[in-house]
Amino acid sequence: MSLNFVLAQIFGLVAVTLMITSFQCDDKNKLLKLQIFSCFSYAFQYLCLGAISGFLMNIVSSIRNAIFKKYDNKKAPLWVLIFLILLITFLSLFGYKGSVSLLPTVAILTYSFAAWTADIRLMRLMQVLAGTLFFIYDVISLAIVGAIGNFILVVSVLISIYRFDIKGKKHA
Repeated sequence: MSLNFVLAQIFGLVAVTLMITSFQCDDKNKLLKLQIFSCFSYAFQYLCLGAISGFLMNIVSSIRNAIFKKYDNKKAPLWVLIFLILLITFLSLFGYKGSVSLLPTVAILTYSFAAWTADIRLMRLMQVLAGTLFFIYDVISLAIVGAIGNFILVVSVLISIYRFDIKGKKHA
């Protein structure tokens, strides 16, 4: 077991913990703040594993979350979304190592759109899709803690969807 592999699993554990915690927040700014740090941790996890597409997409995610946080629960201008889509597409070319490289790209594009809408419910729904895509990418990339974490994350997000979007609506 190499040092890079062990470091990747440690970064993955930090990332997963922060991401799961973020989806138990019912405030978009708190959610995004935790996700900024989570995405940086994920990025270092993938860097340690040589999974460049995952690394690049998580750096973009950190930047995206910082930009969207500045809009304080308002929808960012359309040009911000267009800029992010172009950046994600451009960077995906550098990390491309076959069709598996498209998994994090599609996940980040999907979630970026949801985050842009400023709709926390849509963010939770799209995280289920993004988490599933990253779970597959993690298994292929040997990001063991990341794979376990993304499975737990999807379950956690489903719980938060029930708590805030289904059960919460019944009491509103």
